[in-house]
Amino acid sequence: MVSVLFLVFGLFSQTIKIRELGRLPLYGFVKDADTARQVVKNELEAVGRAFYLYDREKSDDVFLDLGEQLGKVAFYERLIQPGQPIIFMLFKDKQGERRVLQNVEWAGEGPFLAFGFKIASQGKIYEFILPQRCGKICLLAVAAILEKPKEPEKPNPPVIKIPEPEPVIPKAPVTPVIVQPVPASNPKWQANVKVKLGYVFYGNELGWFGGEGFQELNEERDFENYLGSGFLRWCNGHEYGFFYTGRKDFPYRCGSSVELFNKRTIFVVSERQWPTIGAEVRLFKGLWVGVDFYTRKMTADIEESRSLMNFREVKYKGLYCDGPTHVYFMQLDRSLISNRYRFNVDVNEFDLSLRYYFSAGRVSLAPVLGVAYQDLVSNFKAEFKSELYYPFDETLKCSDDSTVNIMTKSRKFAFLAGAIAELKAMDNLRFGVEGWYGKFPEQSLMPKTSGIYHGDDASQAYWPKIKTDRCRLAVFLKIAI
Repeated sequence: MVSVLFLVFGLFSQTIKIRELGRLPLYGFVKDADTARQVVKNELEAVGRAFYLYDREKSDDVFLDLGEQLGKVAFYERLIQPGQPIIFMLFKDKQGERRVLQNVEWAGEGPFLAFGFKIASQGKIYEFILPQRCGKICLLAVAAILEKPKEPEKPNPPVIKIPEPEPVIPKAPVTPVIVQPVPASNPKWQANVKVKLGYVFYGNELGWFGGEGFQELNEERDFENYLGSGFLRWCNGHEYGFFYTGRKDFPYRCGSSVELFNKRTIFVVSERQWPTIGAEVRLFKGLWVGVDFYTRKMTADIEESRSLMNFREVKYKGLYCDGPTHVYFMQLDRSLISNRYRFNVDVNEFDLSLRYYFSAGRVSLAPVLGVAYQDLVSNFKAEFKSELYYPFDETLKCSDDSTVNIMTKSRKFAFLAGAIAELKAMDNLRFGVEGWYGKFPEQSLMPKTSGIYHGDDASQAYWPKIKTDRCRLAVFLKIAI
């Protein structure tokens, strides 16, 4: 309850002309007669105080009669034409205080629609109206109750008057009226948390040192091409031989090897992505903080086959028949190496980001900046098989098999930048599309501790790696709570 002070604007001899409605409403738009009746009931004490300022002697009686008759009288619609005088008008100022204007005239460009009702008190009829647009309570007119006309056959009929109702409650004291304010409507519901479930589409994150052209290699060379110009004579089933050449600087020594063929094939590359979960929390107005979790698995298998001709013994025998031809003795064997490598990589990623939403109707757009933490676990398995043959036939001399298993872990951070588009399907249901770009440190999946990796060896260009540049597109279903 609040205490309301009524002020009277203008003098009784001065007419206040009103040219528009709705600037300082008492209630707002009055849609029907029931709403108008409720407005008067809520403002009953304020109307009594306003009437006191108009007619102190009759204000108590009119106040009591208005309270008794309000629930019974009929409300009706009527048009108020320009030039219509109004005795007083009850409204609220900008601070919500009730105010009264007296001696008012409607001076607008055209009529306005109002809901009206009448009550009887102390031998008079009081007509009140409420403009539909603003709900201000106005005393429009006061008229005396007409006597019943005399019947011609009965001279001097008694005059029937409406009896004055007896007061049933004591007169209201002349004190500021306490008015119960109309309760304000509840503010519009606003979500502060979003829980989301989605799926992320990645480009292929597995790359190759040296470029994509090194994914497959198939090279083959003839042994005699390595020896250069000269004549080779084999003995004992090509196990050893003599090489006749005009060069004394023979390029190979005992323990040297030359590659007859080298074939590498990447025959399985797969990446598997699981659904993504995340949440967003409002910090201030359109500023939100988001947390997302991603997990995926990548697999690559590589097969390598190599054939080497090995120089077991190399000796210089001198000049052939004291001529310009040099003679070299060579003992050879041939090794066939078949290796298989498998890389299983599990990647778990947490993203923390800030996003600011700009909304237009049901569509929202947001720029995003954040940081990503990536936990990578790589399991490397290598199967080695080596077979030793005679130089130029398929007779097996011996073989050797071995296996290496190595697990490596790494943690990486990267800055992310992107954008979000969001469609509001319902109050608590949204669909979102997110695009990101980030640059992570480059990392090879071949562990250096395997004894295979050589950082300065260009032939290792086919080893897989995690790409440094990463683009991502995600779709989400979001539930706002």
